[in-house]
Amino acid sequence: VGGGIWNYATAEASQVGGGQYNYASSYHTSVGGGGYNGVYSSYSSVGGGQSNYVYNSYAMIGAGWNNRVYGHAASVDGGYNNSAYGSWSHVGAGESNRVFSSYNVIGGGYLNRIYGGSSTITGGYNNEIGPGHCHITGGSDNYLYGYAGVINGGNANTVYSSWTSILGGYSNVAYGTWSRVAGGYNNYANSDSSIVGSGYNNLAQYHGYVGGGDSNE
Repeated sequence: VGGGIWNYATAEASQVGGGQYNYASSYHTSVGGGGYNGVYSSYSSVGGGQSNYVYNSYAMIGAGWNNRVYGHAASVDGGYNNSAYGSWSHVGAGESNRVFSSYNVIGGGYLNRIYGGSSTITGGYNNEIGPGHCHITGGSDNYLYGYAGVINGGNANTVYSSWTSILGGYSNVAYGTWSRVAGGYNNYANSDSSIVGSGYNNLAQYHGYVGGGDSNE
């Protein structure tokens, strides 16, 4: 223990640099400083901040407040109230972001969630990924439930099928496999291999294409 008050380094090769009420309680663990931080599994660390806790091995929290790491080799760089449950998962920063499976990344933002593996959310607000190998660039209230899908921003867009994408806009929906909505508002790619380019309230059916405009099918 380097300094501070009420710090505990209780295992072999564990250390606490300073601060207060910090715990390094497993083999080869460290807490750099801050307050009320804890490391409870081997080869893991907390750099600083407050009320950050690491519960698995080879894991790390850089700083911030009230962050948690439960996955093996997972990490949270900082921010507030972020959690990494999956192994080899990562949350960069932001607030109240959650990663529940392995090999996922949330860069930042607020209230973003990933449930499937090998997926990414770069940022934004209240975005959600269900299955694996998906990506949401940002925006808000976007939901991705199809395997290997993409939402490239915008607001309130939803993908339900695999290998499907929405590239932006507002309140667009892609139901069909290999379907796409490029942008616009309230457009639907309703069947497999259907495409809507842009516009408003357009509907593309099976293998169909609507370039734009208003209320076209």
